[in-house]
Amino acid sequence: MALGALPVGPENYAAGRTAVFTALSRDQPAVAFTAAEWLLAHAKGESGAALAALADGNRQASPRVRAALLRAAVHHASPAARSSLVETIEKRYPAAPTVYEKGFLLEALSEDPAAFDFVRTEAFAAGQSPVVAGYALGALLSMRRRADFPATRHTDFAAAMRQALASGDVAQLGTAAEALADPNLYPEPQSADLTA
Repeated sequence: MALGALPVGPENYAAGRTAVFTALSRDQPAVAFTAAEWLLAHAKGESGAALAALADGNRQASPRVRAALLRAAVHHASPAARSSLVETIEKRYPAAPTVYEKGFLLEALSEDPAAFDFVRTEAFAAGQSPVVAGYALGALLSMRRRADFPATRHTDFAAAMRQALASGDVAQLGTAAEALADPNLYPEPQSADLTA
C-alpha cells in the first residue's frame, strides 16, 4: 500500500503507524521521506522526543529524512518540550555540512514561531547562500501561516518580507510576493510595501 493512501482515522492509526515505521527503517530515501511527512501530518499520541529519537537513531537516512523527522518532532512536541527540540536543532545547524541540510533544518524550525529570530537572521545573513536564504524565508512564511504565530510578531514578519523584496534574490522575491498576495496574511493590499 502506498504511504500516501494510508487511512488516517483513529481506528486505522496503529496499522498506518506500523507501515510508516517499516518504511522509515528501509534504505529508500524517497519512501522514508514520505513516511516522515506522514508522521508530520497524521501522528497521534507520538511524543516530540520519540520522533526526534527516530531522527537521531536513523543514521542511514538522508539528511532530508532526518530533518523531516525533526520537523514532525517539533510539531507534535508538548509546549514544554518544544523549546528544547528547537534549541537542539539550532545547535545542530552550524555543523550541517551542506547548504541543503541547513535548509532542511530551517524547515524543521518552521514548526515553532519562537524560532523566528534565528531563522530571520539566517535569511538575511551577509554572504548567505541563496539556497539557505530561500529555505529560511520559506520557513518564515510557514511560521506566519501557523495559527499560533503571535500577533505581536506580525510587524516583524512584514519587515522581513520588505527586506526580502529589497534583496533582489529571485527565491526571496518569489516568497515575499506569495506572502504579500495572501489575503490571510495581509487583508489589505500592500502596494506601499512594494515601493518601500
